[in-house]
Amino acid sequence: MKAVELKNVVKKYGYITALKDISLDVKLGEKIAILGPNGAGKTTLVKLISGQARPTKGEVLVFGMKAWKFNAELKRKIGYVSHNPMLYDELTAYENLKFYGKLYDVKDLEDRIKEVLMQVKLYERRHARVKTFSRGMKQRLSIARAILHQPEMLILDEPTSGLDVEGRRELISYLKTYGEGRTIILTTHNLSEVSLCSRAVILFNGEVVEDCIASEAEERYMKVVGIEGS
Repeated sequence: MKAVELKNVVKKYGYITALKDISLDVKLGEKIAILGPNGAGKTTLVKLISGQARPTKGEVLVFGMKAWKFNAELKRKIGYVSHNPMLYDELTAYENLKFYGKLYDVKDLEDRIKEVLMQVKLYERRHARVKTFSRGMKQRLSIARAILHQPEMLILDEPTSGLDVEGRRELISYLKTYGEGRTIILTTHNLSEVSLCSRAVILFNGEVVEDCIASEAEERYMKVVGIEGS
């Protein structure tokens, strides 16, 4: 069974076609970077995979199940991190994780919260309100939230957007550790982040224009950027 299968997927928003006849497979345990300039369709693609959107045409299967149909079993298999941390600012780090842990019916929740907060180096700030956190700290807590229920797949939608160089480097380091043994789908337009993955898919104007090993991504991406600028 594949982790993800997209079969001739089209996604339209009114008169705008965001994705055009996309077919793509992701193997279990594979780490794949989705590259492309702004407007290429990266976020639309991961919204389809994570079940946040329904394809206009085609089929999106995740672990053999239709992603867009609400399925508690499938939701527990996915952890989602985006440039929007999806946290409650008025709650503490601990309270945020407790809220999400109950949603996912996490076993031994208190122990699990402590474990993930230790992993992202926020345990000492567990009782601080999230509104007092820096952008980097919020993203680290977002990772803790995403891995709290020990999902089989992590979807990372431009997770380093808005971070400074040091914050970006730190976050990528965390993701390399937490991604071990998991399927990872990472969207980015930052080539330095591709090192997290073994494979790169380049989107341009809603279409897959390149599918290559990660080490070839920079050269091929620059060609796509050249196409955009021509």
